[in-house]
Amino acid sequence: MIRSRRLSSYHRNGRNGRRHIPPRLVRGRPTPRLPLGRWLMNALLAVFGLIAVVLIALTGFAYNAYIQVAESLRPRLALLDNRALFENSRMFDRNGELLYEFFDTGKRTKVSIDEISPLLIQATIAIEDKTFYTNPGIDLAGIIRTLVDSLRLGEEVGGASTITQQVIKNSVLTPEERLPERRYERKLKEIILAQELDRIYTKDQILELYLNENFYGNLAYGIQAASEVYFGVSAAELDLNQASLLAGLPQLPSVYNPINYLERDEQGGYLPPVFVDDDWLDPNARLPSGTPLPRIRQAAVLRRMVEDGYITETQARRALATPLRFAPQEAPLNAPHFVFYVRDLLLQRYGPQIVYGGGLRITTTLDLQLQRMAQATAFERIAELESRNIHNAAVVIMQPNTGQILAMVGSIDYNAVKPTKTPGESGNVLDGQVNVATRERQPGSALKPFTYLAAMEQGMTPETVLWDVPTEFPTGTGDWYAPQNYNGQWNGPVRIRTALANSLNMPAVKALKFAGIDYTIRLLERVGIRTGLKRGAGFYGLSLTLGGGEVSPLELTTAYNTLASGGRYFPPVAILEITDSQGRTLERFSPPAG
Repeated sequence: MIRSRRLSSYHRNGRNGRRHIPPRLVRGRPTPRLPLGRWLMNALLAVFGLIAVVLIALTGFAYNAYIQVAESLRPRLALLDNRALFENSRMFDRNGELLYEFFDTGKRTKVSIDEISPLLIQATIAIEDKTFYTNPGIDLAGIIRTLVDSLRLGEEVGGASTITQQVIKNSVLTPEERLPERRYERKLKEIILAQELDRIYTKDQILELYLNENFYGNLAYGIQAASEVYFGVSAAELDLNQASLLAGLPQLPSVYNPINYLERDEQGGYLPPVFVDDDWLDPNARLPSGTPLPRIRQAAVLRRMVEDGYITETQARRALATPLRFAPQEAPLNAPHFVFYVRDLLLQRYGPQIVYGGGLRITTTLDLQLQRMAQATAFERIAELESRNIHNAAVVIMQPNTGQILAMVGSIDYNAVKPTKTPGESGNVLDGQVNVATRERQPGSALKPFTYLAAMEQGMTPETVLWDVPTEFPTGTGDWYAPQNYNGQWNGPVRIRTALANSLNMPAVKALKFAGIDYTIRLLERVGIRTGLKRGAGFYGLSLTLGGGEVSPLELTTAYNTLASGGRYFPPVAILEITDSQGRTLERFSPPAG
C-alpha cells in the first residue's frame, strides 16, 4: 500500500515531484518582459555608439582631407623664397601727364631679427598675436571665439589672424585669393598653410618675414624702411614712443598714417603729447578729446604691452606724454594733395601690395593745367589777403553731370609752414601738407541756397516774402538767438530770390525755421554732404544756415555740383581708368546715362 502511494505520487507530480501543468495552460502563460528603464538605456547606448562611430569616421575623413589639402598646398610655401616683389605704379592726369610714381623698390631694406629693436618686436606681438611664440601658427581659441561672436551677433566678426596667418595672406596667397568674395576659401588656406609654415620655419624666421614685408604706410615696406621714412633712424634704434606707434600702423596704414595728423614748428613735424586719465588701461576708456587717430592706436599698443608685462604703466604714460618727432617728408610730385587723396582710395580698393607693387597705370580725372591755374590763383589771392590774417585756401573744381574732380588744391603751398604771430596764441596759421579740401570747415553763408531749396520743397516759392527785420528766436536753453545781417541793416519785406541774391541772414534763418533743421540736414545729405553735419539738429540750431555746421570743401563742391547738374547727385570721381602691369583694364569710369 505504501509503494502504491509513492507510485501514485510519482505519476501525479511528474519525475521531479512537481505538479504537471497541462499544455493548454502553458500556451496561455505570458512571456516575462524587461523593465522599461533597461530598454531605454540599451537604446541610448546603441544611439551613442552609432554617433561615436560616425564621429570617428568623420574625423578620419576630415583628417585625411586635411592631409591631402596640406600636401597640395605645401609646395606654395616655396614662394616665400622665390617671388617677384616690386613693380612701380604710376599715376597720370587725364591728359597723360605724370603726377606721381610709386618708388617702393627704394623703400625696402631687409634686416635680420637681431637688427630690430626688441621694443618693436614686443609691441608687434602684443598688439597682433600675444601667443605667437606658443601657438602652432593659428589661435584655435581665437578662431572659436570669433565664430561664436559671429553667430551671436548674426554677422561676421573679424580677428583671430595670427602673425603666421598674416605672412601667408600677404606673401603666399595671390591677389585673387585675397578678394573679399573668396574670404572663406582664403581663411581655410591660411589656417592650413600657417600650421605647415610653423613646422618648417622657426618663430624668429616667421617674425623676420613679417616685419620685413609688412606695409607701414607712406611708401614704407618693412620695419627698416618705416623707421627711416618716419623717424630717420634704423630699426635697431627705435625707442618706445616710436616703436609703439609703428607697431600699430599695419592694421590700417592709410587710416593711421601719422603724416596726415602732424603739427609743425621750426623743428619740423610732430604728434603732440597725450596725457591720459587714471583709467586709460581700460580698453573702453576715452582718451582726451582731439587725440589724433595714430595716437589712439598707439595707446592701444602700449596698453597691451603693459598687460603682457613688457613695460610698466609709467613707461607707457611717459611715451604718450612725449611729443613724437618725425623726419622731413619730401614730396617731389605734382598736385600732391590730390595724389594722396587718390592713393588712399586705391589702398582701400586694392590694398598696398597691388597699389605699390602691381605695376598699375592710374589715369585720373585731374587736369594738371587747370590744377596749376587754380594753385597759382589761390596763392595770389592769399597774398592779397594776408594782411587781414587770412593765410590759406583750398580749391575744388568739379565737372557737372559726371562728378569728375578736375582740380584739387589742398593748400597754397604743400611745403609751407607758418606759425601764428598773434600774441597769446600758439600753433600754425598755415600747414601746407594738410589737405584742407577734405577737412571740415565752417562754410559761412554757402549753405543758404540749400536752406531755401529745403523751404521751397516744403511749400515756399522764389516769390515768397520773408521779413528782414530784427527777430529773436528761443534756443531752448533760456537764451535767445538774434542774428544780424552782415552790414547791420534791415530791408523789411523781401522775396526769397532777393534775399538769396543779397545773402541776407534773417530771411535765411526764417526759411530754415520754416523748412525744419532736420529736414534741411537730410536735404544736404541728398545733394552730397554725406560725412559732415552728423551731430544732430539740436547741436546746430538755426545758425546752421549761417555757417554753424562744418563741412569739407570737397563735399560742399559736390553739393553745388548737384545744383549745376539739374538737381541730380553725382558722387566725386577721381579715377578714369586703371590697368595692371599686363595692360588689362581693372576699372574704367563710365559717365552715368541720362
